[in-house]
Formats: sequence, structure tokens, C-alpha cells
Amino acid sequence: MKHDFKVTLFLIGLFLAAQMVGLVLLRVSLVESVDDQGNRVVSFDESKVGEVPEMSGLGFLLYVVIGISVGTALVLLLVRFRKANWWRAWFFLAVFVAINFALKTFLSPPVAFVLAFVLAVWKIYKPNVVVHNLTEVFMYAGIAVFLVPLLNSMQNESFIGIPGNIFWASLLLVLISVYDFIAVFKSKHMVSMAEFQTESKVFAGLLVQYKVKKDAVVDKVKGVVSRSISRSVSKNARKADIKAAPRLSKTDRKDLELPRIDLDERKTAILGGGDIAFPLIFIGTVMFHLANVVSISQAFLESAIIVATTTVALALLFIFAKKDKFYPAMPFISAGCFAGYFLVLLI
Repeated sequence: MKHDFKVTLFLIGLFLAAQMVGLVLLRVSLVESVDDQGNRVVSFDESKVGEVPEMSGLGFLLYVVIGISVGTALVLLLVRFRKANWWRAWFFLAVFVAINFALKTFLSPPVAFVLAFVLAVWKIYKPNVVVHNLTEVFMYAGIAVFLVPLLNSMQNESFIGIPGNIFWASLLLVLISVYDFIAVFKSKHMVSMAEFQTESKVFAGLLVQYKVKKDAVVDKVKGVVSRSISRSVSKNARKADIKAAPRLSKTDRKDLELPRIDLDERKTAILGGGDIAFPLIFIGTVMFHLANVVSISQAFLESAIIVATTTVALALLFIFAKKDKFYPAMPFISAGCFAGYFLVLLI
């Protein structure tokens, strides 16, 4: 298991919360109407999500891909020149805008604006585990609220039997999964960005810090910790190490056994923001498509199936991953999305 059980459970719970909060906000943004022919039509309430421009599937894909490419290039420049303060300023703006999008779905615009600003300031300048992860949940929900409606105009298209909006959302998942694999295992620039963000204490994604206790021996002669050893090492093995020091008398060796200290090694469990936002875009797109076929409430419930399968896929990654090693989460999460969508089709 990559992290301690409690930490893993907490991180998975945060991911699940982010997906459900985003799905709920997209759900409350949907409105029903009747067209001139008396047909039921479901669309996004522009008073909540803003004006939705007409966009082709390829246009949507290019919009997202170019945005990611430019953003990644800028972050890598900040990593290269160690400009942590510039990163904080940029991330502050991103947090503020995204949370504002999320809050506008159920609050008046002025209230959403002020609250988003307060949360962004709190997150950047007085961070703690609760504020950081709470704002991350709403931040990626806001990104989904902004992007999912852009796929609205492709609802009536079809590619190889797949509804147009779902086809393009699926293609986005595939491309992001391939990119994630390359960025983690090949170029490794994703690892560099994650380490830079963690060091600057402004990480774009879910983050939980925890401590792992390790036993250590204090060298009385040198007055420093001589070596760290696992708790699993037996007492006899420790004595054998001590006896191996020929320069010490028996009295010195006996004294050397007594002082033991606990060294707390700080660990960080993280899940990147893209690993939260992209599955939510796919799930929200599926819900919008279903809402035009069945009731909005039923569409919401069926889409929640994909949330469940995606969460299970992420949990399996955490369970079978090795400690202290980076993994691309998107291939696993995308597989969970597609598995869930297949189950929805069977209903």
C-alpha cells in the first residue's frame, strides 16, 4: 500500500467528496424547458454557469489541450527558476476564479465573489489541511461547471454510435491518460512539478501530510544520531551492533543502549488536480446526456455509478502501489470512468 491505511482512506474519501460535490453542482445547474414543438429540453442555466458559447468537439479538445500545454510550460519555467512566489500568485488567481464558478451555482454572485476571495486568501496565506482540501473540492467542481457546458452543443452529434459530447469527453480522458503516463514515467516533469508545488506549500490537488515514526540510536560519544533503524530490528541485533564498536568499554556500551529517540519522518500523500477534474468532466457530460433521455434526478443517480467505479479504481491504485514511488493516476481513473459508463449503458 502506498500510504498508511487511514491516510489512504482519507484521500479516497476526499476524492469521492470532490466528485459528488461537482456532480451536485452540475445537477443544480440544469434546467428543463419545452421547445416550440413541445419537446422537453434540458440545458444549463446561464445565470449559474455563465454564457455558454457554441463550440465544436475539436474546438473544445484544442481549447483544453492548449490550455494545459501553456499552463504546464509556465509551471516548468517557475520550477526551473524556483519562483515560488510567482506560483503562489498565479495559483491564488486560479483558486479564486474556480471557486467563484462553483459557488455561483447556489449563491448570489456578490456573495460567491466575496466568499471565493476569502477562501483563496485563506488557502494561500494561512493554509491548513482542512482549508486546503475543502477549497480543492470546490475548485475542481468549479472547473467542471465551467467546462462541461461547453460540450452542450455536441449533444445531438454522434461518432461511431457514441453521443458527440460523450465521445469528445472520452477522447479527452484517453489523451490525458497517455500524457500522464509519459509525464510521470518518461519525461518525469510531472514529478518535478509535484515536488516544486509541495515544497512551496501550494499544491494543486488533494494533499495530506502524516508522520511515520522511526527508531534511532544516539551515539553518546559523538553526541549525534548515528543511524536510523527499523522498529522491527530485534534488541539482540542492536546489542550486536553496539558490541561491534571495539573502542568503547563495557560501561560505555551499556550506557549506549539506554538513550532511544523517535524520529518522525514526514510523508505527504497527494492526488493531482487533474486526477479530480477530468473524471468529473466526463461524469458531468454523461449526466447531461442522460438528463435529456430520462429525468434529471435519474440521470444524477445513474451518473453516480461512474463516481463509484472511478473511486474503486483509484483505491486499487493506492492499495497496490509501492511506497515512495510516483504513479500516473489518470490511466486507472479513466478505466474506472469507462467501466462505470458501461454499467450505465446496461441499465
